[in-house]
Amino acid sequence: MIRRDVTLDDGRPGWALVSQVEHARIAMEMARAWSDAVAPLPEAREEFIAAVYHHDDGWIAWELRPTVHDGKPRDFMEMPLDESLAIWRRSIAVAHNDGPLAGYAVSRHFATLCGHSHDEKRHDATWRHLAEEFLEEQADLEQDWKRELTARYGSAEAGARQSLLAWQGVRFFDLASLWLCCAERRQAERVGHEDFVELTWSPAGNDGAGTDLIRVGPWPFLGDELSLAVRCHTIPAVDYATDQTLADVLHSDACRPGELTWRLLPG
Repeated sequence: MIRRDVTLDDGRPGWALVSQVEHARIAMEMARAWSDAVAPLPEAREEFIAAVYHHDDGWIAWELRPTVHDGKPRDFMEMPLDESLAIWRRSIAVAHNDGPLAGYAVSRHFATLCGHSHDEKRHDATWRHLAEEFLEEQADLEQDWKRELTARYGSAEAGARQSLLAWQGVRFFDLASLWLCCAERRQAERVGHEDFVELTWSPAGNDGAGTDLIRVGPWPFLGDELSLAVRCHTIPAVDYATDQTLADVLHSDACRPGELTWRLLPG
């Protein structure tokens, strides 16, 4: 779940809670609208788009009853490792249902996230053991999927190229969607990664009806603009002492349905 600072209609501080599944859906919408103008997507485009769409499906069960962290609804960046690994494994299993390219891309995505954290020195031995176990498990799965992709594309080199594009693409669209969803943006930023593409995303005010305008350059999408929206729920930004306190508020009139909207425009 994404926890985003907002101002409620009555002027009080609040949080918008965005489902990881919703975040993945607009990542998918960007992938579907991609024109290959600045970076190519894999040849198996529909399988790749499915990987982007389902890369966070492992969150579905957790988000039915979210937990708190320091009195706040727990953001995805605040998850204990054992819970993250369970979520990532479910996401990888769902992605694999769409094919070996999807399974590989989502596995490599989460293995990379885990590997970056594993390299930090702040974690204890138990944490590092769990991370290493996950990384070894994913390496074995990825080797199986690479063999399938070698057979599909006729050579190990061609299969590896398509695998790399799929992983890099999932990572890019994940980052782009998170940039939109996690906070209101006020300054231009480079979003993406150099292995795939980095684009300049520049806030350009709003349209007067609450939709944020974002200029993207170089323009990578089909058409002259791309409209995106995610559903969310807003709640007051107060101290939630327990998971049950949060659950009670989420099922009360204090929790209001909302929407975050953007129009992406050539920059």
